[in-house]
Amino acid sequence: MSLEEELIESNPWWKGNFFDISLKPREIYGGIEPYLKKRQIIGIYGLRRTGKSYLVYHMIKQLLEKESPKTILYFSFDDFSEANASDVLKTAEKLTETKIKFIFFDEVQKLNNWAEQIKRLYDLKSLKIVVTGSETLFLRKTSKESLAGRIFEFKIEPLSFKEYLAFRKIPQTGLYKDEMIKALDHYVLIGGFPELVDEFDNFFIRKYIREGIIDKAIYQDIPKRYKLEDPSLLERIMNIIIDNPGLLIDKNNLANTLGVFRTTVSKYLFYLESSFLIKGLYNYSRNASTSEKKLKKYYPGFSPLGVGLKSDPTYLGKVV
Repeated sequence: MSLEEELIESNPWWKGNFFDISLKPREIYGGIEPYLKKRQIIGIYGLRRTGKSYLVYHMIKQLLEKESPKTILYFSFDDFSEANASDVLKTAEKLTETKIKFIFFDEVQKLNNWAEQIKRLYDLKSLKIVVTGSETLFLRKTSKESLAGRIFEFKIEPLSFKEYLAFRKIPQTGLYKDEMIKALDHYVLIGGFPELVDEFDNFFIRKYIREGIIDKAIYQDIPKRYKLEDPSLLERIMNIIIDNPGLLIDKNNLANTLGVFRTTVSKYLFYLESSFLIKGLYNYSRNASTSEKKLKKYYPGFSPLGVGLKSDPTYLGKVV
């Protein structure tokens, strides 16, 4: 598909239409909304499938109530990593014959040298820019340097239990206590992923988490981002953590077990953590420098990551 074709398909409001999707509000929107009026870039990041794109569509739908549709541009770099941000903008303005005022760039971390490209647009154009990404792209040193003072960052999490109940239309009152208790088991199983709220097939849920989230990150996103030759090592490390949530990891020992260098283990743990598949926590200490010298405990990035994959009924007790 050409850039022009992708732009036309991705922006149906240019022709007076909108996506045929049900948009349900998220709590995070209330925190972001005031910043839509500010000059700074809005950066939204988080795990795949947590609703970043839907949040963007919600913002766009709100804007369409008061702005000209042709001034709003949405574009995903998921399949256009070689594209240039300025070229995308120029092509959009050529197609619409209108000056774009609002830009929504999805999966922006896939854009080559993305921070510099976005900075250039921000500095040279009168635009409101919103970018999203599926890894901790805004925490990178280069991004911090390029966009210092220019970006407000928001992390989107899987649905909270409160949001889940709202999506399921289960009243949050004592009268519905039994329904809420029953719903909690399903909520833990699906990990708070919006697309699984109405899914009760356990096999499908496990397949969704494995193939749509884990495999996509391990065998596509991370290898492409960091140019890895052996992504299977990522999966081996992650499976060790899933099987042993809260494991205190000695990188030297893990390196010996896996038959790789310690530096490789350190890098791969960072890659997994930056993609939200695992979390590393230091033991608490009042002295921050002392705390960071200790070994880290590692957990699945979200506890249902293991719950959704394991058939062992006792597994939940390991992650709660």
